[in-house]
Amino acid sequence: MLEDKPLIVDLTKENASLQILPCTPLVSSHKVDWNGIYLKHYRLPPYEMPEYYPAQHVIITHNDQRPFGVERILDGRSQKESMGIGDIVVVPANVSHGAHWNTEIAITVLVLEPVFVAHIAYESINPDHVELVPQFSKPDPLINQIGLALKTELETDGLGSRFYAESAATMLAVHLLRRYSERTHNLRDYTGGLPKYRLKQTIEYINEHLTEDLSLGEIANQVGMSSYYFARLFKQSTGVTPHQYLVKRRLETAKQMLANTDLAISEIAHSTGFASQSHLTRLFRKHLSTTPKAYRRLIS
Repeated sequence: MLEDKPLIVDLTKENASLQILPCTPLVSSHKVDWNGIYLKHYRLPPYEMPEYYPAQHVIITHNDQRPFGVERILDGRSQKESMGIGDIVVVPANVSHGAHWNTEIAITVLVLEPVFVAHIAYESINPDHVELVPQFSKPDPLINQIGLALKTELETDGLGSRFYAESAATMLAVHLLRRYSERTHNLRDYTGGLPKYRLKQTIEYINEHLTEDLSLGEIANQVGMSSYYFARLFKQSTGVTPHQYLVKRRLETAKQMLANTDLAISEIAHSTGFASQSHLTRLFRKHLSTTPKAYRRLIS
């Protein structure tokens, strides 16, 4: 008699969740080029999700106002629980997970590649020792906030969000290593910022590649560091995160082009590394409280 094979689901594939869920997500990151992390937001009817083994680390967050009851099976253990706003569930890669709920629910699912998590702090941690612990529903404000921020980014545009998403994924991975790992990982805490020549090298690289879809890992590799340590030391040196610095430089360049050229705003957006004119306009309004068109009128 043949034994049933375990259901292994690769959640990096666009429609893979249809193996375990009745519908596709309302919001998904599959249309954008994020590195190491995926997001899917669902509104689901009452359903019994079959037990499966995710190929990646899965973090389920609930940020709807209405709590809901669920009977969950996680790593062979069963528990009835209530998920309230801000609650999360951690399902490590290759750990069994199933659930059953009797009401409509809204959840956001974050999917992290195990190799991304293992690489985040390679200066301190042996990648072979990175094992996350399954976690039934519990409050975690930081993870909930990361999920909300990434979901909002996708809902507003999503294009040009790779650097932002990778920065958020780095923060999430470090938090998981510190709070939900088999071992206690005391990540080394370097101080003093980047050496001056490394900071100069980083800033020159950003300026030379301003129009490209840069990633945090790509810039960190230029100075031979992990994304986590590079981001920490860069902020110590400059007072802002790498993502904030990149946005600031792009906006400064866009302002100069609006003042000194007659180029269309769409061309300026493309020339300064923004994904689209709407992407430039959104960040211009957010950081400068005006629009590119209004700014150009003001200074003309």
